[in-house]
Amino acid sequence: MNIYLVSSPELDETFYRSVVDFLKSFSGPINFFAAEDLILLLEDKDMLICASYAYRVSEPKYLPTSKTKRKGEDVVAWAELFDECTKYREEYIIEENDYLFLLTDRPNENNWFSAFDKNNTRNGFIHTADWEKFIYSDALYPVAYEAATGPFHSLLIENYKHLDQNTHLDTIGCMNDYCKDKKDIALKLRTGDICHTCLERLEWKGIDPTVIEQVLNILEGIRKQVLFHNNFSIGKRLSGLVINRYGNIVLPDYGNRIVNLTPLEKTLYIFYLRHKTGCRYADLIDHEGELLAIYSKLSHSGSKEEIRENTRRMVDMRENSVREKVSKIKRAFVKTLGNRLAEHYYIKTLPNQVHGILLDRKNVSYEMDFS
Repeated sequence: MNIYLVSSPELDETFYRSVVDFLKSFSGPINFFAAEDLILLLEDKDMLICASYAYRVSEPKYLPTSKTKRKGEDVVAWAELFDECTKYREEYIIEENDYLFLLTDRPNENNWFSAFDKNNTRNGFIHTADWEKFIYSDALYPVAYEAATGPFHSLLIENYKHLDQNTHLDTIGCMNDYCKDKKDIALKLRTGDICHTCLERLEWKGIDPTVIEQVLNILEGIRKQVLFHNNFSIGKRLSGLVINRYGNIVLPDYGNRIVNLTPLEKTLYIFYLRHKTGCRYADLIDHEGELLAIYSKLSHSGSKEEIRENTRRMVDMRENSVREKVSKIKRAFVKTLGNRLAEHYYIKTLPNQVHGILLDRKNVSYEMDFS
């Protein structure tokens, strides 16, 4: 099963990447693709692609135009959002059995969290704004929830005219709860469950059990994050740390939470993970070749000369580059975990007065080869 996640221009790029990266961190038969993956797929088909066709450039090709009014606020009609999906599907020759969801901050006419197109149930949209009104959590988790369960909704609901027959009108903590009161969405996220009846319906419709298992794993990861953000105790046990196949820093025991760093910040962090006894900033110049090799694998933009120059600046103590990177890495971990847990993960001065990371390397694993 392939699920393509594309976004409207107003959506924050970092947020969009966080949603896609989180979903990609769960292995299984479902493949999640971002907007840039569409260009690569077309290139694989030996088609000439102009970069301006990418949806996330400053002047996208397709934009919703007509609007309706709701309580003095500009909103977008469902038909326009679904038309956007159709144009995407046609432009990038997406297979008819693949799913495509448009992520958008724009309010929609019926004020739903998400919906699928009745004319093509493999097209849909997900509303990414206002989640803070209903749940105390980073919005990426409810949005990821909607993306992961979207295909199941299209199979189980079938027709919006018969919601009483195809959904749970009374909230029970199942993926297929209707949630007429939008605050009830919090229960779905906290349970991370699919009820026995809905599981039987999915199996009856021929859904591969491994697909169901992957979705349940994603829901469990989201559940842990929602509990984490609601200050439920997770004890003092530290999560392992994985550098996954995309080069992302993942904390699997905290619901596959991803620490968002730039490629150059990841380069420095991975270097220190590999040097468990630490390294003084002044000695980084002796490891410039290793840093360059790591950065070359993580950076997907810029010329070889730019990659080499960025690496050189980071090891040059006349520049402030390395200290800036260390400070940003610390902020990213603190933002993700809070001060108490983060101190085990970020780069700091060790007792031997060199810089390093406290985390036991037995808890670190690599899906990406840096040898």
